[in-house]
Amino acid sequence: MLAEDTAQYFISLHNTTKNRFYIIPGGTTPVLFYSILAKKIVDWDNTNFLLSDERLVNDNSKYLNKNMVKNNLINKIPGETTPSLIKYSFKEKNREEDINRMNLLITKYN
Repeated sequence: MLAEDTAQYFISLHNTTKNRFYIIPGGTTPVLFYSILAKKIVDWDNTNFLLSDERLVNDNSKYLNKNMVKNNLINKIPGETTPSLIKYSFKEKNREEDINRMNLLITKYN
């Protein structure tokens, strides 16, 4: 099963890394993958997620990728230590500023 194999590979990388910063996708495709990670990863210390994409919908929408990640990964993790989901929004009018801000964010977590 692709989701299981991919999750196992991700887990092996995750377990050998101390400062964990991941850029992750939204949508429905990774739902099974996220559910597997929530069940199988024990150590979530120093783990930060940044969504690679987000939908322009109401904050309470079932289509909001942030909510999908929370519902299918973060909220399913047992215990007190859970990953952080970094909030980030692009400014449509200044692409260069967005790129600089993203580079600073990535540098901060690496």
